[in-house]
Amino acid sequence: MVANLIVGGVAAFAIGIWQVLLGFVVVGTLAVVWRTSIWLASTKRGKPDGFHIQRMRLWAARKGFGSAQFISHDSAWELGRPMPGRKR
Repeated sequence: MVANLIVGGVAAFAIGIWQVLLGFVVVGTLAVVWRTSIWLASTKRGKPDGFHIQRMRLWAARKGFGSAQFISHDSAWELGRPMPGRKR
């Protein structure tokens, strides 16, 4: 969207009509929203409800944004004693 503002500003300055800037910003923003909605719909196809929200929250927790509400590390539980027939 910033790119739309820059391109529109350059075009408006070159042509001398400030309405060109407004046109680039509005049309460019609508194009970005439309394309993003198509991409998101194809990404979500076949996944259960809430799947992508949990994925985004896990990603944010791994990057240090927000609070971690999920267990996000790989480990195994141990009983504290060896299992029969298994060596440590």
